[in-house]
Formats: sequence, structure tokens, C-alpha cells
Amino acid sequence: MYELTNQIEELLGQQVRGGSVNASFLCPFHDERTPSFSIHLDSGLWYCFGCGRKGNLEGLYRGLGEELSEEDRNNRLIASVYREPEERKNFASLANGYRREFHTRAGQELWQRFADVRPVTLSAADHFSIGYNAEKSALSFPYWNDDGTVTALKYRHRDGSKSAETGSKRSIYNVTDIVGRPVILLCEGESDTIAAWSRAGKEVSVCGSPGASVSASTWANWSIDFLFARTIYVAFDSDEAGDDGANAAMRVLGDERCVRLRPTRGGDISEHITNGGTLAEIGLVEAGDNV
Repeated sequence: MYELTNQIEELLGQQVRGGSVNASFLCPFHDERTPSFSIHLDSGLWYCFGCGRKGNLEGLYRGLGEELSEEDRNNRLIASVYREPEERKNFASLANGYRREFHTRAGQELWQRFADVRPVTLSAADHFSIGYNAEKSALSFPYWNDDGTVTALKYRHRDGSKSAETGSKRSIYNVTDIVGRPVILLCEGESDTIAAWSRAGKEVSVCGSPGASVSASTWANWSIDFLFARTIYVAFDSDEAGDDGANAAMRVLGDERCVRLRPTRGGDISEHITNGGTLAEIGLVEAGDNV
């Protein structure tokens, strides 16, 4: 279990963050201060939620100008042949269990720390089924589907780092609110989605993309969820990555019905609202001036 820990720590010159088989690191391919590079410490598969690069162990070595030894390559080939298949977790069951733990003293304390620095309401915790994982000392954010299943389970740890349950798939956050709705506000990440939901009026349905860097083919797969929308407000972060991600989404979802909302009182929607900004002042007009 976690057989690559020492090898990856030595390669990247960093210690494992997150405390699970899905470890977090600062991405070696772009500058960042918050870890967004995730690697599975058994399979060697990795993905950066910041820049979108991904690959296997050999690709990581090659990308850093290093070579995976022939012995390591052969050992991984043998391990892949003899490794027993991992049983698929029931993410919905996990999410419901963590939801019950959310109401414990530890869960409420961690939620309060999260809510104290973000413009979110207590009702948001209920709406998004936010839970508490005592083993990881982390808040849990499930990605629910219309059929009652959960596609992904994300964690925000007490130290501020993030991780995801093994087997989580990239999908739209809060997708159950947007199917068939005419006006949609698309944010970047769970925190911005929750903050915008706490502020937006009932006329606007709020959802989130798991980061700005999403391929056109993935947006094409997700576009069916936006099929009936007449207006899609895209409120990604006000930086180059956010602009690039917004443009990519808008090209697929349709420039004629998309409106780019760029936060002005902070780097993202959560900061914008915290600093006294409204959604109306950056271009959201469907829900009136109270947003």
C-alpha cells in the first residue's frame, strides 16, 4: 500500500500531503502556492487540477527530465499483472455516513472555520450534503447525480489542503440543480459554488466545474446538462487560467448564450462576495439587484 511514497517524495523533493493513497503535491510543471498536483501512490497515475497535465509514472519522470529505471519499469509491470482489482466504493454511502458525522462537535467546529472566512450560509451545508470525515479530519464535498449516486468525493483538510477519494471522477458539482434550468451560474470549484449559491436568487441555478482546466471533449460530454439553458454565466477566477478555462467552456457551451463574469473585488467569486461585491455589479442581471 502506498508503495511509491518514498520514490515520489525523492523525485519531487516534497513530502506527501493529504495522508491517503491520493497524495497532493505542489505541481512541478507550473508555479503555485496551494498543492493541486494529485498522484495515486499505488498506480502512479497523476493529474494536476491547476494546469491540467496528467499521465503515468514513466510520463512524470520523462516530463521532469529523468528516466525510470528498467528495474522499476519491470516491477510495475509485474505488479499490474498480479494486483487484485480494487472493489468500487459506494461513494453515496460514504457521503451519507460523513453527513451524519458533520453534526458532531468536531464536524461543526471545522465547518465553522470554513464558513468564518467565506460568505456561505448554514443552509448551504444542508443543500450540498457537506459532511465530516473524522479519520481524515476533513470536510467532505460529494458530487451527487440525479440518480442518487455520487461521482466524486472531495475533502478539505484541517490544514487547508485538498484531496479526493480514490476512484473519484471529474464531473459538475451540484449538477442536480441545473438540469432543465434556463439560467445557470457556472463557478470554479466547490467553495465558489457554495458561496454563489448562498448569494444568488432562486431564478439562477448554481453549479461548479472541478477547476478551470477542462478539455473541450469533457465539456462536450457535460454539455447535455446545460441543454435547456438560455443563459450561462461563467464566473471562473479572474486570472489567466480562469480566463482560458472560461473561454474553453464557452466555446463548447455556445458563445451566444454564455456571459463571462469576472470577479473584481478578489481573485474569485468567494473573495469578491466577501469583500462586499455583488453578482449584479459584474454582470449577472437575471436575478435582480439583490445579488
